[in-house]
Amino acid sequence: MNVRLDAQTERRLWAFIRAVDTEIGGWGYAKLVGADLNWEHVFLVPQEVTHQEVDFETTGGDAAAVERAIEDGVLDDPAFVWVSWHSHHSMKPYWSKTDDERIAAMSTTGVRRLLSFVGCHDGSYRLRMDVFDVQAAGIRLGQVTMNELKLVCADDEFARAITKEINGNVKEINLVSSAIGARTQTPTESGDPRTLEISQAFAVKDLIDNDFTYDEASRIVDDVGAEGVDFLINSGEAFGPDDSSALGG
Repeated sequence: MNVRLDAQTERRLWAFIRAVDTEIGGWGYAKLVGADLNWEHVFLVPQEVTHQEVDFETTGGDAAAVERAIEDGVLDDPAFVWVSWHSHHSMKPYWSKTDDERIAAMSTTGVRRLLSFVGCHDGSYRLRMDVFDVQAAGIRLGQVTMNELKLVCADDEFARAITKEINGNVKEINLVSSAIGARTQTPTESGDPRTLEISQAFAVKDLIDNDFTYDEASRIVDDVGAEGVDFLINSGEAFGPDDSSALGG
């Protein structure tokens, strides 16, 4: 199951989470579409928060969410799924005992399906889907949980525009191998230029691993060749660019 989140809802969610130095939480709406979930809305409700907790119950936040859903006319949709979300501030995302108990208690309120999200300031998150009062083949299974779900950016106009611009302007390259390959086409004794390109690329990488910059490593490979770099590294004479007596000094 994929959980698709449109760009505007995603921006609102992370803006809420990163705007405060405490935990924060709220509700939202999702809809079953085939085998996927479309997360379509996120909002705040009255709450009391600390760095370790979000409390909706004493503030009437849960009741406010139900009232809003009634006003929005979403509860009669058979594909409707409640979304409950909260943050863990700078901690790691995990399901606490309080979270597990709160989610399980939703079955007593008439909630049939619940998508739960916990996110942190660094962008990490956990996502789960719980279905209550499940029956299959005449057997009552009760609560069924699907863990470790992943968010997928919905194919909306904003996402399509971003993807198009990236595809038109950004090309990922291997810096070492592509630069060496473009710089030299000297054939080897076998007449195959690729062998020399590959050996030089690895020589440059070995020098970078020994604290040389890319430009310094490239110059040294031009001066002494790949075999010369191997000899100096193996003999312990590759001391890095701060020692002028080392490679290329």
